[in-house]
Amino acid sequence: MLLKRLTFRVTCALLFAIPPGSEQDLLFEDFTTALRGLWTLPFNLPMTPFRRAIRACERICNRFSDLIRKRRKEILEGRVSSKDDVISPFVNLRDENGEEIREDVLIDNLITLMIGSHDTTAVLMGLLLRLIVRNHVVRNNIIEDWLPCHNLCDKFILR
Repeated sequence: MLLKRLTFRVTCALLFAIPPGSEQDLLFEDFTTALRGLWTLPFNLPMTPFRRAIRACERICNRFSDLIRKRRKEILEGRVSSKDDVISPFVNLRDENGEEIREDVLIDNLITLMIGSHDTTAVLMGLLLRLIVRNHVVRNNIIEDWLPCHNLCDKFILR
């Protein structure tokens, strides 16, 4: 779960420009609740995992809706560039008629990005850590590559 939380934080920061803090934590809780609900019986009854997942999905969609509106406003005001994160170019997209892409379509795409980056990145990080621990050649190569950086940190940062 630690790697999944870490990858979720990276996803929030890089893709959606959501800084670390309570908003990220709430989004993570809703995201994990929604994922758990995908694999349950679809009974929309009070106190069921499926109902909790539906509520979590609603909160995620509301957060992304707020984020899209905020980002569109910031882009119009010139405070944010469409190159600052992944969500900014999405909100600038137009369809073949020159109309803004509907918000529900944008939200679906953001959720897809969130799901894809969450699981694949966490698995990749886990496999990478396993490789480093089990393979002394890889571990030594990493140490050799990063040793000069470590010495610079000691010299300039840790004075």
